Amino acid sequence: AFCHAVSGNPACVYDALLNHKSSLDKYGDEIAWHYHHADWTDIMGTGDSCWNQLLTFNSTGYMHGSDIEIAERSLNYMLLKRGFFPCSFRSGWTWENNDFSNWLENIMPFDFSANPGYKNEPGKDRCRRNVNDWLRAPRTYSGYHPACSDFQTRGTMKRVIFRTNEFKGRSGYRQMRDIINKAVKGEDQLVCITTHSYNDIRKYIDDILPDILAYCDSLYISVQFQTASEAAASTQGTGSLAGPEIEVERHNDSLIISVHEDIFQNAPYCAIEHSSGSVSRIYPQQMKDREWVVWLNDAEELAFACAVSSLNGQTSVVKLNLCREK
Repeated sequence: AFCHAVSGNPACVYDALLNHKSSLDKYGDEIAWHYHHADWTDIMGTGDSCWNQLLTFNSTGYMHGSDIEIAERSLNYMLLKRGFFPCSFRSGWTWENNDFSNWLENIMPFDFSANPGYKNEPGKDRCRRNVNDWLRAPRTYSGYHPACSDFQTRGTMKRVIFRTNEFKGRSGYRQMRDIINKAVKGEDQLVCITTHSYNDIRKYIDDILPDILAYCDSLYISVQFQTASEAAASTQGTGSLAGPEIEVERHNDSLIISVHEDIFQNAPYCAIEHSSGSVSRIYPQQMKDREWVVWLNDAEELAFACAVSSLNGQTSVVKLNLCREK
């Protein structure tokens, strides 16, 4: 999402994907969030700026706001302008740190960023990118709940982190056989294959898929093709996907948000659109179980939107026009 592009449209990538909506609907595909944490800065001090990866997520200020504000701006825009809010996520450059992990914890349930066994620290260059570290992460294909103090170790957080890989050549096929052999022993395995749009995705799949299916068939192992959220929910034993029912009621200068079942987040994710065109996150206050209030203090607030996810990873969104009566 390009918050600072000439078009000023953080939803431009999402809009491009909607050009394929008929195919998305036909095959039951899912659009999730792939976020590159970056800002347009001059880290070399040469007067020449470029997109540089940010390595903090603790309200450090940068050219276009703090690191948290830059990330939330994309989510806020897509929620308010497109009614879109993801429940599955993959970090650009597979970068995470503890602060970023803890921020994700109360926003979306499924994280496909892990690349265990790998750490990348590129040399100093004009543009900084592809810095990441997953050396300590579990190497299983069943997902893990991270610890608050270390996103690479198992803990008690609600969010689930899954491993993603590029499976190439014979080594990739051998790795796949190992995964399937664990399935034979009764361990559910979630395999997420990552690639990029500039690659020949069709050829990549055609090269690896027939051998995988043949090997599974020889062992009487069933294979299911699912969206990221469906697969993640299946491995967690959380049942079929169903969106939570969410209601927003206007009471003078407050909004009352209520849901009818437990949700993944501690509180709904809420955003406000201002008359200036800017968007910002707003934090609701909990009134009682499954009920929150948002106070409206600015007469220039034009629109409100909130999103919640069910425990099994299905998101619901509600949008509301805030124009006051004169």
